[in-house]
This record gives sequence, structure tokens and C-alpha cells, in this order.
Amino acid sequence: MPRTFTITETHMQAFSKQQAQRFESDMVAHVRKNFPNESRGLSDAELREIIQERIKKAESFNIVLEPDVAHYIELTIVLGPDFETEPATDWTQPILLDRQLSGRDKIERIHEQIMFGGGDSAVETNA
Repeated sequence: MPRTFTITETHMQAFSKQQAQRFESDMVAHVRKNFPNESRGLSDAELREIIQERIKKAESFNIVLEPDVAHYIELTIVLGPDFETEPATDWTQPILLDRQLSGRDKIERIHEQIMFGGGDSAVETNA
């Protein structure tokens, strides 16, 4: 008779922790490569801590899928860590707080506004 393997809650927590650490490491590398000026002067540990904070903040807006969280982190680098409450970019807050939108929809709407209108001044302010 074949042996069955049961995945316990402890196993799931370990897998989840490994996945989170992998994502954080990937984001540290991504930020270093794509945002060298913004990450200059930060140690990897400091950058990882910032990324962890931004992940928690993304989760508070129900942005939980890795690609969407990565885009959210990029937005915080470009627009600022509290961009949703800054006067130049507070137009993002209603989008982020909209419970009817998925995390992906929120990111896409913010990107659309930046690219095609409504968010133009925010990008100009930080350019």
C-alpha cells in the first residue's frame, strides 16, 4: 500500500515563509537593478525591511498576488512610500480602498491614470 503524505499546518507555514523570503530576495534584486538611484545607500537588510513594510501595506489594500505586490512596491518607489495620502497622488486612495476591485484591478487603474490622465501631475512632480 502506498504511503500517504499529509501536509500539516506546520509544513504550510514553513512553505509560506520560504516563499515570502524568496519573493523578498527577488524584490531586493529587482529594486537594485531597476531603481539604482533610489536604492543607493541602503544595505540589503534595510532594503529588505522596506520591502517587508510595503508588502504589509499592499496587503492592507488587498493586493496580495506577487506580480501585483511587485508593482505596488514599484509605485511606492516612484511615487513615494505614502503616495496614497500625498496631495499630488491622493487620487490613488479611492482606487486602493475600493473593495469591489481586485488587487490587480487596483494596480491597473493606477497605471492607466498615470499613463493616460488623472495621475499625470504625480509623475511630473516626482520626475
